[in-house]
Parts: sequence; C-alpha cells; structure tokens
Amino acid sequence: MGVAMTGFAALVAPAQADHHEILIREVYPGTVAEPTEEFVEIQMYSGGQENLHPAASIEIYDATGASTAEFSPGLDATFGDSQRTFLFGNDPLGVVSDFGYNTDEMDPAGGAVCFDSTTFGRLDCVAWGTITSPPASAGTPEPGAIPDGSSLERSIARGCSTLLEAGDDTDSSTVDFAEAEQPTPRANSTVPTETACPNTRFTKTPKKRTAKRRATFGFTSTPASNDFQCKLDNTPFRNCDSPFTKRVKRGKHSFKVKSANESGAPASYSWKVVRR
Repeated sequence: MGVAMTGFAALVAPAQADHHEILIREVYPGTVAEPTEEFVEIQMYSGGQENLHPAASIEIYDATGASTAEFSPGLDATFGDSQRTFLFGNDPLGVVSDFGYNTDEMDPAGGAVCFDSTTFGRLDCVAWGTITSPPASAGTPEPGAIPDGSSLERSIARGCSTLLEAGDDTDSSTVDFAEAEQPTPRANSTVPTETACPNTRFTKTPKKRTAKRRATFGFTSTPASNDFQCKLDNTPFRNCDSPFTKRVKRGKHSFKVKSANESGAPASYSWKVVRR
C-alpha cells in the first residue's frame, strides 16, 4: 500500500525522483496449467513517473512471508502520462511485457507483491490468502486464495470511479483489491481507458435574492456530457437538459445538478424568492 512522500524532490536526482506516484494495479499468479502467464502491473496516478531505472523494483513473497524474488526494470518506460501502466511478466496472455522476469514466482494460495524504491523505500504492497507474515505495508490481506485463472485488481471506485488516484490506496489489501475473473494485462504503450471524473458547473443562475418566480439554470461539465440529472428542493434527481427552467413559489430554494456518470458531489445553488 502507498507511502506518503514529501520533501524528496530537492534531495534526489530528477531521473530517480519520478516513480513515487505509482500503485500496484493488478497481480496474476498464472494458472495451474500455465504458471508462466503470471504478471504484475503497476500504474501511474500522476504524469512523469516513467523513470523507473535504476531505483524501482518488484518484490514477491510466498505464503510464509519470505521474499522469493526481486527484479528491477533495466530501463525507463516510454510513455509517462498519468494513468499509463507498466507490465512485468513474460508476455502474459499474448500481451508484450514492458519488463520481463522469470515468472512462476507467485503462490496463489497466499503471498504478497510489493513495489519498492531504493530512493523512496516501500511504495505499495498487496497481500492475499494464507500468508502468515505479510509485509507491514500490505495491511489486511485479501482473504482466500486467488482462484485459478483469476487475478487481484485494484478498485478505483473510491473518490473518482473513472480515474486512479492516490486516495484509491487505503493501506488495506482487502479494501483496495478484489478478485477479477478475467485478468487484463496492459502494457505501457496502450492508451489508458481511465478518464477524469466529470466536473459540473453552472453557467447561469437566478440572483441570490430575487422577486422573479421563474428560475433558469444553465450548466455544463468537463469532460463534456449531454446527460444530466437535476434536483429541485426535495424532489428526487431526474433527467434534465441545460437550460433548466421552473416556476417556483416564494421562499428559499435549492437546485442541484450532476452529469449522469459523475461520482462526486453535484453542483449546488441556493436562492430566495421574495415579494416585489
């Protein structure tokens, strides 16, 4: 799980500084029939984190908590924009790896994988199953063995459901990871599918204090959306379009709007209609 880093930029060379905003995204121990399909995938949640060599490394632990393998990328990655991934393995499931290693190291019954740095120390870990002494930074292991053919994948639903963020790491494997029946290895060259959560804002509102009983709201979102939901006072959210116009009674009112796929708080506005 992640470790907060502050004040390091001035202490290390730039080529070594840019790999500390990375989390483990997916681990796959292969199958009984094909153990060498094993892979580890890490992902940037900030841009400019592609400088992995020579400080970064992946370490694998068995069910007793003993380190069984450690490997480092021999070069930096090519693409460094936020949400890009780095794939460690032996071309798993037909996807060409960014960095190779001698696979068949993970124990699906119990174990751990950590992402380390000689510059920043331990940056992230995930543990699972019957591991007796998991790395301290892995938190509570994801319970049970990894089923044959499945992987453990980090959830990014926390905070923003469409974007990997630092807040997706809570230092608990059982909270941060879940079983994925279909492993999805993704190399650094693949364009990310993650997108920023929409941010809805008002373009037109009534005056905070007005005698006009006809209220009109304009709104937009970034990224652009054509699907919005609106809520006036105590009514439930309903599909709506911009501009939204409604005649209201005298008194205090509130209006909320969000894009249909927005996970954060909706845009909100309050006003009061008074006598002329």
